[in-house]
Amino acid sequence: MDRNRENGCGKSSPSQQLRTRTSLQKRNWKPISLASIVVCFLIVCTGCGGSSASSSTDPVTIVISPTTVTLPVSTSQQFSVSIGNSTNTNVTWQVNGTTGGSATFGTISTGGLYTAPSSVPATAITVTAIAQADTTKTATTTVTVSNSTKIVVSPAQSTIAAGGQQTFSATLGGQVVSATWSLSCQNATAGACGTVSQSGIYTAPLSPPPGQSVSVVASSTNNTANAGNANVVVTFGSGTLFGQYSFGLAGLDAGQPFSSAGSITFDGKGGITGGIEDVHGKGAPITITGGTYVSGADGRATATVHTSSGDEGWEIVFVNHARALVTRVDSVIARGELDAQDSLQFGKSLNGALSFQLAGSTGSAIPVSAMLGGLTLDAQGNITSGALDSNNGGTLSTNVPVSGNSSISSSDNGRGTLTLTSSLGTQQFAYYVVSSASAKLLEIDGLRNLSGTLGWRTSTTTAANYSGAYAFIFSGANSQGAVGQGGTFSADANGNVTSGTFDLSTDTTFGLGFLFAGSFVVSDPAIGRTIATFNVGGSTLQYVVYPPNLNNEIAFLEIDNQNVTSGTAFRQSSISSNGSAPSISGQFAFGAGETSAVVREAISGIISPAAAATGTLDLNNNGNITLGTSLQSSQFSVTSLSGRGSLLLQAGSYKASYTTYILDNNNVLMLQTDGKGVLSGTMRRQY
Repeated sequence: MDRNRENGCGKSSPSQQLRTRTSLQKRNWKPISLASIVVCFLIVCTGCGGSSASSSTDPVTIVISPTTVTLPVSTSQQFSVSIGNSTNTNVTWQVNGTTGGSATFGTISTGGLYTAPSSVPATAITVTAIAQADTTKTATTTVTVSNSTKIVVSPAQSTIAAGGQQTFSATLGGQVVSATWSLSCQNATAGACGTVSQSGIYTAPLSPPPGQSVSVVASSTNNTANAGNANVVVTFGSGTLFGQYSFGLAGLDAGQPFSSAGSITFDGKGGITGGIEDVHGKGAPITITGGTYVSGADGRATATVHTSSGDEGWEIVFVNHARALVTRVDSVIARGELDAQDSLQFGKSLNGALSFQLAGSTGSAIPVSAMLGGLTLDAQGNITSGALDSNNGGTLSTNVPVSGNSSISSSDNGRGTLTLTSSLGTQQFAYYVVSSASAKLLEIDGLRNLSGTLGWRTSTTTAANYSGAYAFIFSGANSQGAVGQGGTFSADANGNVTSGTFDLSTDTTFGLGFLFAGSFVVSDPAIGRTIATFNVGGSTLQYVVYPPNLNNEIAFLEIDNQNVTSGTAFRQSSISSNGSAPSISGQFAFGAGETSAVVREAISGIISPAAAATGTLDLNNNGNITLGTSLQSSQFSVTSLSGRGSLLLQAGSYKASYTTYILDNNNVLMLQTDGKGVLSGTMRRQY
């Protein structure tokens, strides 16, 4: 009999237990005591309530630790596992699917000691533990291998002028190593950081990138070391001016109106190799025979331009490689711009839909003349339709039909001629191509002193072409002297002008912040002629307007018999964010000028608007020339969501207050508004 039965603890059914008890009574056996029943119950019920944890039906579990790890090359990491529901705790270790690992991805011992490879592999590393008790049960961890050493790039810090070169070397543990070279900077445009050869020769870009900083990076060719880098500060230099440039200048020469346009070539090394220049009243173009220029790291350069009519002195302020501001610093008081020419456009006839904008000086009581028009030319350069509007010293000629033609005079410098025939006579102009969108334009017949721009536009105009936000500056004169107008406005797709703010400046007075509304009404969709009306306070100002050209610029000419003003409205980008006034930062080139009966002045220089008293000014004040004067104070602020603000400049004896209008992060218009002169101009971001 087993123990259970010896203790009366059999697992028989109740009926069986009853029969047994009856049988025992008949045999005079003693009854089972209560204590014996309790003992029996405990023995029988041991393990009651379900299966135990060691039941063979439970699945095997596996957990690995750590789950992620980063290791330098050739170093080790111990991994451990925990096996559940099995007495077999053995595992098989794999690295990227290979038992025991490999030299490429690292090796692992049977005890879980992982050793990283000697170089960083190209793909990710996964360590896997496989339970031998149940090979379908696995646990994985991710290993990141990094280089424990870093390439050293020499020299670590460099300052290089635009277009200059520097050779860099890469060493590891003091030994020169081959490397893969690359560049990074804040501008993602191809070539904006410069170039670097695979032998480590770095060539700086022709314009400094934003912040002026470039990182020269040397990477390991076999992933045995971390990449190293050197920092380069790129400055302006002689190399910034390289290639052919179109230029246009306007001002006064010995008290008489002056204007010129041409093409000039810089060699990027401080030399001027040639060019051509048309000068108002000179007849045939003159030859630029050579010259020199000296560039500073701050973005200012002084040039002596040799021509067949004598030398010219230029003070140049770089915006970037493609654009610069120019002030004449000799007996001529003039200013203008240099723009890099696209030689692919040389030799092409003018054709398509164009608009032109011209201004100049006269000897009349109102010493300003301006002309505006729209043209359509066929593939041979013939004008098939066109009209112009003119305000010559207060004498208006509006919506005058125009005929004429254009021709190419030189495929070497982008020069051509444009003839306009109207009731005003036959006028001849020279143009110098800048790009497929614009050209410099100069009257060369001696009738009027007009210069300006020629731009391509949309072929058909509607009011919707004017929709958007704009900032503008118009300049000119009336019988009392110089007049400047500036401001901002918005226009909807129906031609309604809203949210306008208008500023007025003269030689002796100024008025700021006039609110205005108005309209654009298209009078000739084919050539783009439009009438704009601004209701400013108690005055109604009326302008003839031509639609935005490919540079998003609108040309204006005042035709209301109050003033002779003309200028440009520039479309603004989204300059306000989060309901706060916009801001600008960085270093800017600036240039401004005026020709009036009171002041004849041209200035240029550099300024950091966000930093007080930071900048340099070059001034030609009625022939008194001062160069390189440091700003003593500079106060710039923006208070309007439309980008309208103020700028105070003081350098030496020069002090002027301007109202400013932000176009975007890189461009700001400026109009003098202090009653001491009426200079107008631009600020353009250098970097």
